Amino acid sequence: MRRKKRRSGGGGGTGAVCEAIRSLPAFREFQRLAAETTGFRINLINLERHSLPVDLARRPRSAWRFCDLVRSTPEGSARCDVSDRRGIRLCVRAGRAVAYTCHAGLTEVIAPLYVRGRLAACVNCGQALLGKPGNALFAEVWSRVADLPIRRKLLRAAFGRLHVASKRQIEAVGRVLGLVARYVAEAEGPFLHRPARPQAHPEARAAAFLTYAENTAALAGGGVPRALLRNMERLTTRLAARGGRNPEAITRGLAYLLGHYRVPVRLGDVAAAAGLSTYYFGRSFREAIGLSVTAFVERLRIARAKALLAATEEDVAGVARAVGFRDPFYFSRVFRRAVGESPTAYRRRARGHR
Repeated sequence: MRRKKRRSGGGGGTGAVCEAIRSLPAFREFQRLAAETTGFRINLINLERHSLPVDLARRPRSAWRFCDLVRSTPEGSARCDVSDRRGIRLCVRAGRAVAYTCHAGLTEVIAPLYVRGRLAACVNCGQALLGKPGNALFAEVWSRVADLPIRRKLLRAAFGRLHVASKRQIEAVGRVLGLVARYVAEAEGPFLHRPARPQAHPEARAAAFLTYAENTAALAGGGVPRALLRNMERLTTRLAARGGRNPEAITRGLAYLLGHYRVPVRLGDVAAAAGLSTYYFGRSFREAIGLSVTAFVERLRIARAKALLAATEEDVAGVARAVGFRDPFYFSRVFRRAVGESPTAYRRRARGHR
């Protein structure tokens, strides 16, 4: 009698999907922008990974990072894999980015990444210290890894270069990075196996972008560096505009809309910011995004309103004004039409699930 194969938490082919995402130019750009803005090193963790030791001989000594040194030994690499698997369990259980302490005593953030509704990988950022990299803190870290065949002097030098941040900052950055990684995967997901057809699925790109906009609405004041939000905004607008004939112009138009959706928006002003005629921009925008500018602005306002209703104590009239609706009654009608329930009912439901 044959035994049935059990499906892993991430489903079949997890490693292949993970590698496909990692190879996307957009994901590499995401890694670069995050590193420039935060100093954090961003990794995509394969759920089925069993790492090989890092070959330090391939890198100049000045580029040796703390974790590279630890992973340069078989035992250290195995311990890091155990820590990663523990982090995966924690973030999947929580359903969001979480901060945790690795086997060496450093703080890392890990977030689940879903593609087409299935867990495909996790995004890991770190490693960071919650205090200044002084001798006392290094002694504590060294006590955890002293049995590994690593020269203390080399590890101390790499320890001194680690990023220092508060736990609140680390968690906030992790939330943004998890959201952007999810957006990259969702926006690019239809192209993972069909890269020759970038013009397909504009509605999917628009939906992914609006979900990203909703999820980041309440993060600006939550310890997230503004430069990080600006960098990620540049990347996400470029991805959303990718399918049209004028991606650069659509990117500029989207950036304008993100900065001006709270005030009355005229198509001519958006087109001028994009550098195209009003007619040609409107046509190009609909082709790339799958929505007219007016419909997109309305959905963007509703996406931001959903985030504010869920995360703040602002009354409905205040939320309406904050996202560009002068009349709270009209806002409620538009919200109900888009979401299927009133703003008050949505707030109750959103907070009941937190």
